[in-house]
Amino acid sequence: IPSGLAADAVEDQKQGHLQQAAKEFEEAARLHPLAADVQYGWAQCLLSMTNFAAAREHFQKACDCDALPFRTDSRLNDLIRRASRESSGTNLFLFDAAAALGSNSPAGVCGDETFFEHVHFNFEGNYRLARAWAGLVAPLLPAGAIAKRTGQDWLSQDLCEQRVALTDWNRMLTVSEVMRRFRQPPLNSQASKERELESLARELNSLRNQAGASEATRARALFLEDIQRDPDDYLLRFDFGDFLEGTRNWSEAAAQWKQVEELLPEYYLAYFQEGRMMERAGKLEEAETALRRAVALYPRMTTAWFELSNIHTSQGKYEPALQECEKAMSLEPEQPGFYVCLGTILSRMKRPDAAMEKFRHAIQIRPEAYDAHLALARELSQAGQLNGAISEFEEVIRLRPDHVQARLALAQNLVQQGSREKAEHQFQEVLRLDPDNQTARQGLALLR
Repeated sequence: IPSGLAADAVEDQKQGHLQQAAKEFEEAARLHPLAADVQYGWAQCLLSMTNFAAAREHFQKACDCDALPFRTDSRLNDLIRRASRESSGTNLFLFDAAAALGSNSPAGVCGDETFFEHVHFNFEGNYRLARAWAGLVAPLLPAGAIAKRTGQDWLSQDLCEQRVALTDWNRMLTVSEVMRRFRQPPLNSQASKERELESLARELNSLRNQAGASEATRARALFLEDIQRDPDDYLLRFDFGDFLEGTRNWSEAAAQWKQVEELLPEYYLAYFQEGRMMERAGKLEEAETALRRAVALYPRMTTAWFELSNIHTSQGKYEPALQECEKAMSLEPEQPGFYVCLGTILSRMKRPDAAMEKFRHAIQIRPEAYDAHLALARELSQAGQLNGAISEFEEVIRLRPDHVQARLALAQNLVQQGSREKAEHQFQEVLRLDPDNQTARQGLALLR
């Protein structure tokens, strides 16, 4: 939001003073016509006031002015429509998805009924998109083709989801992933982030209440039934592999990815996923073989290089681990996790100064990366730099108040520093979070 005027509009909007907020957004837009947040806030006010035509206009302006253009803007859509008109009479058909999906909203604007956020379709939106697209395709098919295939006009959403083995278990994984993305750039800077996260959290809690061990059993049976019906459906096996990973059946998940490899021998992601699952199953040689195949097919796959580095680090093979981590970092230099990995390898190679430099670089890239603060704190503690270690442990706790190990380590460093009362407080906090923690109990007993 570029001005105090717009900030006032946001506050009035929160308080429900929509008329006043709309006037303030209008004035802010006059001063800053290319500010997407202003156009979006104005559109939201107009939508709440049921001024649908004006709301659509300003939602589109927000899309067109967005500095991170995830969605197609009006200029590109106009070019597509023009190309369609110029090709009339040919075998080219235009499907206007925005118009088709917008018809589900009184305002004619796609929203929460269709998308998780501003890009990814939710489950209902996916079905409506497929159904609308099928309606355009159906007249082009031979007479009776649909009836022969399904025995009815269209499959319902429930039956479609059953055919692709979409269960509440999958829904939980999907919603959790969307929440993770909302907490990372660029979505974590959006004005509507907190509202979206609250809505997703409610949905996730509802799914968790419905799902249990029986749901996992049902989902597994549904996958097996669908795979038996169509064993060559690699997308179905892809999803089954994800499900098996979610239920911690590493070896079975790896077997599904092997099946995908047989169906798509040049598909690098299948080898990567097999390698990850083999690593988690403790079969490191098989994991390395699969990951090597993945990077041979796609040398720029940073995550595969990163997994190889993790395998060699766990085996104590620090030189190849260092090279693989540096390879991943060279491909994606602004990924803090790679610097944490590199620092960890350097620490085990007894190079503490170089390790701390990497941890600090990770923090510089992403100050909220608690794992980088934790790694630096441990390295400083090991080097006897208590003040620096305590400061970093405190930062971890600020970012993750429920981090038991950070609180334990902080307490132990405070004991060494002679800060008995502060140390006692941290031991007590550990016991509040983990009542059976014996290390904290012993620490309190020694202090007293």
